[in-house]
Amino acid sequence: MTAQEIYNHIKNQYSSSETTICHLHQPRPHVACCLDEQFKCSNPSQIKVLNFDHITSEYCENQGISVCSSTDAISYKNRYLIFVEIKGWRQFIKYSLSNAYNKDKIEDQESKYDLNKKIEESISTCEKIIAPDSMPVDDEIIYILVIDTSTKQHGAKWQLLQNLNLLAYDSSSIYRTIDDVTERDLQSSVKRPIRKMRVFCQNFDKTYAGI
Repeated sequence: MTAQEIYNHIKNQYSSSETTICHLHQPRPHVACCLDEQFKCSNPSQIKVLNFDHITSEYCENQGISVCSSTDAISYKNRYLIFVEIKGWRQFIKYSLSNAYNKDKIEDQESKYDLNKKIEESISTCEKIIAPDSMPVDDEIIYILVIDTSTKQHGAKWQLLQNLNLLAYDSSSIYRTIDDVTERDLQSSVKRPIRKMRVFCQNFDKTYAGI
């Protein structure tokens, strides 16, 4: 099966699951994301993806098995099957850094995400849904980690930390550390030889277009 055929096959079984990363970034009404007026961005994603968390939960329930770990979304482009994991660091910054830059807390938070487990179990679930011999080979699978912070966008321009009363250099340090930690974790922890990309959420569509 081609990547598009796989996407459509899954979509046809779980028709209510097509969405965008912006809507997946706002799982609960009180969680701030790019759809909220306070944080609204000028470039919300238009790329359709499938809610793979929802698909995995429904699949496991139907099979009578424990819910597996999964990436947030699945999509495709040309010959590539794309798995997408979304991490909302702005909420972590706002509520968990206690008014101070703390590299250890950022690294500890990233380690909890277990990116390798998410992609391995997502591929396994996908294989079970469509049949193992229909999956693309590893070099036709892309794993995109989407984060909602960026040193370039937030370090100097955005005032997302206004309620924390952080110093400007602390703000820049936080965003630089998140960039560094997430990139290192993605590249080192994911063992499967697939293509891996870390993307700022507002650049997701541009990155997708370039695949």
